[in-house]
Amino acid sequence: MSYQIITIPDKIWNRVNVTRFAIFPPPSAFRAVNGAVSTAARSARHWVLEMQWNDLSDEDVAELSGLIFALTEPGARLKVGDRRRWQPRGTAGGAGRVGLADQTGGRLHTTGWGAGQPQLFKRGDHIEVHGALYMIRQDTASDGGGNALIPVAPRLRNSPPLNTPVITEEPKGHFLLTGEAGYERHGIHGSGSLQLEEDPYVVT
Repeated sequence: MSYQIITIPDKIWNRVNVTRFAIFPPPSAFRAVNGAVSTAARSARHWVLEMQWNDLSDEDVAELSGLIFALTEPGARLKVGDRRRWQPRGTAGGAGRVGLADQTGGRLHTTGWGAGQPQLFKRGDHIEVHGALYMIRQDTASDGGGNALIPVAPRLRNSPPLNTPVITEEPKGHFLLTGEAGYERHGIHGSGSLQLEEDPYVVT
């Protein structure tokens, strides 16, 4: 399939009232015989995104409606990330890249970072690798050789090629329209909403 990559115009981004990122489905918890609660990870976890706009001008409603209809086209994907996580809270010094080929699971081996950074990333930071969006699950340090084993969520769904850059500034993923999307006019004002899920198979 060929993809059409779409971005949100800044004027629409700046008017969004609610942005909700979540990883779905949530982990399934079960209670063991000894009473302890364990969490079983599901390999099919992925990002879901909800966006809501209120109090839009007529011009803003027109922009949003155009975006919504563009996303209904086959192969249309919205490239977007969480603006609250567009800058890492860790030091993230260096030019990180994928350090091993054929990686799967919940940890990403990387190299190319500045050596000996005790807080290369903090829990909750976001990164982009090979077109997919990931959240750092635990505080992560780089070793003396500039290597770092980064715990990520969701788990790696595709093995990123060796030496693929790890993007730390404005990380994004590719999302497709999967739920309700629409807009309304209320006199001279309007509102709108989008429901999307990440497509992990779009690579850039």
